[in-house]
Formats: sequence, C-alpha cells, structure tokens
Amino acid sequence: MTTFVLWTAIKTKEKLISDLKDQLSKIRLKLENSSQQMTGEIQELALEHIIESAFSTDLIEPVAKVQ
Repeated sequence: MTTFVLWTAIKTKEKLISDLKDQLSKIRLKLENSSQQMTGEIQELALEHIIESAFSTDLIEPVAKVQ
C-alpha cells in the first residue's frame, strides 16, 4: 500500500470515530434529559398523592403541561 492509501484509511477511521463520539454524546444527553423528566414525573405523582391525602375532601385536578 502506498502512503496516500494508508493516510486516507487512517483519516477515514478518525472521521468515523469522531462521528461516533458525537452520536454518543447526543445519546447521553437524551438519556440524561429523559431521566430528569422521569424523576420529575415521579415526584409529581408523589406530591399529588400527599396533597390528596392531606386534603381528602377537596377536588384535586391535574394541570396540563405547558409546552
């Protein structure tokens, strides 16, 4: 193999590795955001239960999320 062919192969692999690292970072960010959202939703349910228990005679209704 010539030097140019080796250099091209190395650069191709480096580009692939770089692209995969970028994709991995994006996936990690999505997972972190999903985890935070799930934690918040679980806390909402727990708080709803506490409020319903403390104010059992009141009508407690969920409020729609703002997008």
